[in-house]
Amino acid sequence: EMMTLQAINGIKKLDIIFASRKEGEKASIAHEIAKAHIPADAQVIFLDFPVTFDRKKFDEIWAGHAQSILEILKSGKDCGYLAIGDPSVYSTFTHLVRNLLQQEPAVRVEVFPGITSLTAAANLLNVPLVTDGETLTIIPSAQIDAGSMKELIQLSDNLVFMKIPSDAGVLIENLEAEGLLHHAIWVQKCCLPSQRIVKEVNAQTLEEEQGRYLSLMIVKKEGIAKDLKGETEEK
Repeated sequence: EMMTLQAINGIKKLDIIFASRKEGEKASIAHEIAKAHIPADAQVIFLDFPVTFDRKKFDEIWAGHAQSILEILKSGKDCGYLAIGDPSVYSTFTHLVRNLLQQEPAVRVEVFPGITSLTAAANLLNVPLVTDGETLTIIPSAQIDAGSMKELIQLSDNLVFMKIPSDAGVLIENLEAEGLLHHAIWVQKCCLPSQRIVKEVNAQTLEEEQGRYLSLMIVKKEGIAKDLKGETEEK
C-alpha cells in the first residue's frame, strides 16, 4: 500500500523490469512488493549483489549491470528498475543511473518519487520527525566514523540512523554517552509483514537486534511518547 499511483501506472507500461537482490537469495524484496502490479507479459530480470562496503568492487558490479541494461535499452525496450523507499535516499538506483549515463549520456531517465522508510516509520509510530524549528540529521551508521557520528549526534535535535552495521557498538556507545538510548525507537522492515518495533531501546536490546536487515532508529532529544498501539510485534 506504500506504492504510489505513479509507480503502479509506470510499471504497467514496461517491457522489462529489473530488481536487485542479495547474492545467493532467490527473492527480491522490491519485486515481492511490486509483483502484483507487474504485467503478465513483462520480463523480470534480477540483479545480484554481494553485501559489501568495498566501493571499488561495488562500482565494478554496477558498471557491469549498467552495460547489460544499456544493451537492452538499445533494442528499443522500455525498462524499469524497482527500488525500495525513495530513489533519492541511499538507493542502489543512484549507482545504476550514474553508470548508465557515464556509458551513454543520451539515455532518458524518469524517476518516480517514493515513500521513504524514515517517513513511513515516523508515521507508523505517530512520531513527528521534525516540528517548528527543529533540525533533522540522517546518519548512515555503518559508513560514519566514531568522531563524525558523535559530532552529528550533538548538533541535531532529531536523528534517524540508517544502514545500521552488524556490529552497532560505536552507535550504542555514542548514544549512551549522550544519554539518548531511552529517546529512541528501533524499527525493522517497516510496513512489511515481518515488521518489528523495539520501543525500549538499551544496550541489551540493540545487541539483540544487531544484524537485522532493513533496520533504522529514530532518536528525538526531546523524547518520544511510546504508547503506540497496533498489531506489530513489539518489545
